[in-house]
Amino acid sequence: MNRMDLRTPKTELDNRIQQLQLYLQQEKIDSALILQKADLFYFTGTIQNAHLYVPADRSPILMVKRISPEPGKNPLLTRSSH
Repeated sequence: MNRMDLRTPKTELDNRIQQLQLYLQQEKIDSALILQKADLFYFTGTIQNAHLYVPADRSPILMVKRISPEPGKNPLLTRSSH
């Protein structure tokens, strides 16, 4: 049985980020912070508990909240370049 791949192609996600960055530059906005899950999915293809920082002129940073396995420890943020 063949499985259909429903993931958004990386080229499409890259294009969406580039279009956002172009808009930010045209409007003289330094950066955008993506918080809403629908917007996060649109720009990254992920539904993780995360935030996306998109500077107008640099690579975006996806910050994923991880729950620490040890009680009393703060969640960790990891840096991932797009």
